[in-house]
Amino acid sequence: MSREFKEPCAEKRAASAKRVREYRERLALDPIKSEARRKEKWAYDRKYLYGVTMEQIATHLAAQGGTCKICAAALSMDKLGQRKREGKPHVDHCHTTGAFRGILCTNCNIGIGMFRDNLLALSNAINYLGATQ
Repeated sequence: MSREFKEPCAEKRAASAKRVREYRERLALDPIKSEARRKEKWAYDRKYLYGVTMEQIATHLAAQGGTCKICAAALSMDKLGQRKREGKPHVDHCHTTGAFRGILCTNCNIGIGMFRDNLLALSNAINYLGATQ
């Protein structure tokens, strides 16, 4: 049995868009509140998506020496609410099992994601880079 969903009327869409716009404007007026909200959302998302708390992330990062697990770039928990990617820790996870693997920098996290966790493709990339040098 399929359910049919009704498209919200233009009036409801406009009202919703207005509420979102007003909320963003209020946050923009207070940069401290905006940064705090970003940190709060980041923490909530990590707990919901990967099952790790901010304390666990901080502990893991400290165990890694405050650096990316792959390239050893310096990472800081203080960077979480900022928009800049440099030094911002990212929670790496297995896309098959969802298991938490470690803390990476932006570039390493994106790089692994682009290879879709495919070990053969990563191995081929390593061989390719070795052969060209």
